[in-house]
Amino acid sequence: MATDNEPMNAAMDRIKAAAEAEGYEAAHTQESWGDSRFFGLAIFVKMSERKLNWDRDSSCFYEVANKIVRDLGKVSAELDPEGPAKRESYRAEIEQIYRAAGVTAIYMEPLPNGYCLNPCCMNKPWFRVTSRIGHVVIGWRKSVISIDWKDSIIKVSGETVSPDNVTRWETGIHAHGRDATARYIQRLHEMAP
Repeated sequence: MATDNEPMNAAMDRIKAAAEAEGYEAAHTQESWGDSRFFGLAIFVKMSERKLNWDRDSSCFYEVANKIVRDLGKVSAELDPEGPAKRESYRAEIEQIYRAAGVTAIYMEPLPNGYCLNPCCMNKPWFRVTSRIGHVVIGWRKSVISIDWKDSIIKVSGETVSPDNVTRWETGIHAHGRDATARYIQRLHEMAP
């Protein structure tokens, strides 16, 4: 097992050597590390009828390994003791944006992150915000906040909401920061019939 002073790859090399000494083949290994976190995964196979065929078998092990990594990441995110506080912080931020826009958010339904469905984004929810114009889906997408009003009474394009040089589409716009988001939310409410 790797210690703080021992690189993970050295530990993995020892594990592979021990498995191979018993006739196992390394079907898949991967390691990653950063900050104070690390992850290692190894899949070893021993078959009496044949050896591994890398051209035909490798995709199978790659798919299984990816599922293991995703599922473990999901469980880790669910077990993150800071998860509830992180989710609440995103909710409070969106609520503050609506207050800054002078708009009352009647209800805020948390949604899975609309940009990133990976476990790293599980505690970064988007919200379906109900206000007097209907429903607006809003949340962080990398360095911008995505705003989509397709389920509202507003029937204008993103270009009508703002002339800013940002990504705009038929029922949405990306905002660079909280202030721009508040301006766009305010503008949408000003356009209500």
